[in-house]
Amino acid sequence: MNGSRLLQARERAGLSQDRLGKLTGMSQQMIGAIERGARTCSLKHAEALARALGVSQAWLLGLETELSPTKPDPGLLSDYQTPEGLVELQQDLALRRALGITTRELQELSTLRLADPPDKSGWVALLNTLRAVRPRRRDGNVT
Repeated sequence: MNGSRLLQARERAGLSQDRLGKLTGMSQQMIGAIERGARTCSLKHAEALARALGVSQAWLLGLETELSPTKPDPGLLSDYQTPEGLVELQQDLALRRALGITTRELQELSTLRLADPPDKSGWVALLNTLRAVRPRRRDGNVT
C-alpha cells in the first residue's frame, strides 16, 4: 500500500482517519500507520479502502500513475456527509437484524439533514418514531 496515496485520497474525500476507519472496519491508528508507511494492510482492507475512497486498488497500491476515480461502494452510506451515528447504525448488522431495519429505511434516514445529528441510538429512536407515525394499509403493512 502506498501510504502517501492513501493520505491523498482520504484528504480528497474529506474524511478523517477515524471516519475512514469506521467505513472500512479498521482503526484510526491502523489508517495512520499505513499512511506513514509503518504498516501494510491485507488485500481485503486494500479493497475496502479503495471502495470507500472511490479510487482503484491499483492506484492505491502504486501500480497506476493516473488517479482512477471509481464510484464509492453503494453498499455503504457513501455520501461522506452522512452523519457518523447513521453510518454506525448501517454497519451494526446484529442491531439492524434485531430491529428489522431495512436498507430502504436507512436510505430514507440518510436524506434527513439535521443541524445536530444524533448518535446511533438517536437514529434508532428517530426511526421508531417515523415507523409509529407512518400511515398503514388495511393489512397492517406500511404504505
